[in-house]
Amino acid sequence: MADSKDSKGDSYDLIYEVAGFIVLIFILGTVFARFGFDLDDDSNVDLVSEQNTASENSSVENNKNGSGGFNLANSFPVGDISLGNRVINKKEVDVYNVPAGSILGQQPKREVGKVVEGPEDKNSLRWWRMDYENAPDGWVKESSLSEYVWGYRLLNIFPIIFGAVTPFLILLSVIFFILIIIILVKMSSLEKLKEKKLNHARGRGVSEEIGQAVIDEQKEDENDIGLPVSNLPIGNEAPKTKDVHNKRWAKVETLINSHNVNDWKQAIIESDIILDEMLDKIGYKGDTVAEKLKQVEESDFLTLSQAWEAHKIRNRIAHKGSDYILSRNDAERATNLFKEVFKEFYFI
Repeated sequence: MADSKDSKGDSYDLIYEVAGFIVLIFILGTVFARFGFDLDDDSNVDLVSEQNTASENSSVENNKNGSGGFNLANSFPVGDISLGNRVINKKEVDVYNVPAGSILGQQPKREVGKVVEGPEDKNSLRWWRMDYENAPDGWVKESSLSEYVWGYRLLNIFPIIFGAVTPFLILLSVIFFILIIIILVKMSSLEKLKEKKLNHARGRGVSEEIGQAVIDEQKEDENDIGLPVSNLPIGNEAPKTKDVHNKRWAKVETLINSHNVNDWKQAIIESDIILDEMLDKIGYKGDTVAEKLKQVEESDFLTLSQAWEAHKIRNRIAHKGSDYILSRNDAERATNLFKEVFKEFYFI
């Protein structure tokens, strides 16, 4: 059992590790798809703070010291920008009507445009007029641009690809987690089935001890009382065999006083065997207890209903084996019913 539990735990651990890995990749992919190489926010450094910057390098250093927060995009080289070059936005940029003038709008991160005029120096910053595929067009700070278009795209290849396949990944993630749930449910069901079979195998030992008496009783029809017969010997006419069966009944009482449910079942089986022998000695013949009880007329057998009820409990034990749940109260009731029958005919 220890090996089985360890194996079960290892299986669950593997499933949880795979699921955790998929979740981690999905989260990281989402973050990079949103921010890409530029891990800081996309807001630009305030123009007022940039006026104190003497050059592109000092602008980067100013960002690092807290004016705009550390921004990985700023560390990517600008390169040697000149007229006619195609350049790429390192982050979302503001487009101005003139250098350091009014903002016309924004162009997104990784947008490529062509340099058509410049440079112009204004407020200690260098400016280039850009022509983008989509409006607006205008003047952009050099610090936000890079001539290394393919190099910057390569660094952002993951968010570019991930952004394109995000819908498919979401669908695959949903399918994956549904499969995980199904696997866990199936594994749990298999474990319960294995446990049930193991308990059944353990309980079969009790059924085997019952022996031939259990096999014979499987043919009984418990719902059919049968046709009565007369001349049932009762009272003083019953055979005086009390001393013979006292020892066997003492064994039944020992079993019923046990704390083991299997002993209670054995006590009921033993009581039913005694009932079978009593009916034989009284004069009723048949292959099973049920066949003998069917011959009895109720008016001649005062405890006939008790005999039937106790015998039916015995049948449930014999036929269902370990699957039959026997309570202590039911076990004691069954043996008391047998005891009432035996006392009527002085058999114990």
